[in-house]
Amino acid sequence: MIQAKISELKNGLSAYLRRVKSGESVLVLDRNTPVARLVPIESAPIRTGQAGSTSEADEKKLENEALLDKLERKGIIARRRGPSPMEIVRSWEPFGKDIRLVEAVLEEREEDYETGYR
Repeated sequence: MIQAKISELKNGLSAYLRRVKSGESVLVLDRNTPVARLVPIESAPIRTGQAGSTSEADEKKLENEALLDKLERKGIIARRRGPSPMEIVRSWEPFGKDIRLVEAVLEEREEDYETGYR
């Protein structure tokens, strides 16, 4: 986690926001006392509804998020950054867009048969 004094943050806000966008967190210090934390939007607690009104599920999410933040600050855990495993799988195109999996398997079997591999 990056640490920045308020004056440093004000002077280099764009640079700090780029780092946050890339997945890093920034701990904001006021006279060496932590006062705020900038985190990527994916890992920030989600607050829904009007001010002061939260459901039990939202409260539980906030509690869990706070616990995870605390463990991350202590260095006990490191959160995953970047796309989720399912996003990676969904974007994967091992044979290209024009080839279907069945066709690729049949083609491979035919090649193996022609070369005598069994």
